Amino acid sequence: MEKFKYNFLCTGLVLLFCSQNITAQEKQSSQKELEKAFFHGARTSNIEILNEFLASGVNVNYQGENGYTAMMIASYNGQKNAVEFLLKKNADLCVKDNRGNTALMGAIVAGEDEIAKLLIDKEKCDSLTRKRTIEFASRFGRTKVLDWLEQK
Repeated sequence: MEKFKYNFLCTGLVLLFCSQNITAQEKQSSQKELEKAFFHGARTSNIEILNEFLASGVNVNYQGENGYTAMMIASYNGQKNAVEFLLKKNADLCVKDNRGNTALMGAIVAGEDEIAKLLIDKEKCDSLTRKRTIEFASRFGRTKVLDWLEQK
């Protein structure tokens, strides 16, 4: 039943952006529901849901209301399988949310060291973002992460 629900939502996503016969309020409401479903896939490492959305044309770097991406949500919530999947789909690790934070910063705040290591090995952000990441790791006492950042 859950698969049907999310297949329906993914199909709804395509219809939502192609239909001209819905009101702006209906469109916004539908978009919020679809966004919740997409981010639910990231929050729970439900690769099937994530894949359905991406196959339907959703940008892997889609940002919700707060600027969060699926990668940020998966990283913060310790969902390594989702992080690995999104990396394979070329998620941009340098995308910033509305507060200027990246997925790596979210992993650092949440104490998700294993995910932080994975992201450190892959990310290639600018020097200002790197400096801010080091400040995050220092502020939250993530000495292991600081060591990895220094080695890179």
